[in-house]
Amino acid sequence: MTTGAPAEEVVQALEVLGCEIVKGPSVVRGVTSYGLACRSAAGREDLVEDEPIDLALSRDEALILFEWLARTSESDSLSGIADDIEQQVLWNVEALLERVLVEPLDANYGAILEAARRRLQESFGLTD
Repeated sequence: MTTGAPAEEVVQALEVLGCEIVKGPSVVRGVTSYGLACRSAAGREDLVEDEPIDLALSRDEALILFEWLARTSESDSLSGIADDIEQQVLWNVEALLERVLVEPLDANYGAILEAARRRLQESFGLTD
């Protein structure tokens, strides 16, 4: 497995969102992850506008999140989505994940996704 730099379009998309890759790739037990820093939302006096936050997902977590976002965006029922901006943010996150994940294009994606679910269930101590 290679752990090269993300594609240039991913870096550009992150910049549009006010984010950048600040750490990575990091490979732990075969899971590649990157650290992201994003500017915080305005509105809280205790936050500096350009204060970065870190968000790191394992590859398995990214796959599960991507699958949920893809399923949600394809659904006519958007229960839980309060407004257009929430929907747009979710689409942006889905697009970012779509650009870095190669697994959804794999012919065995269903099996890959199921294996990711099992690994996460085990690591979180969850059972069916």
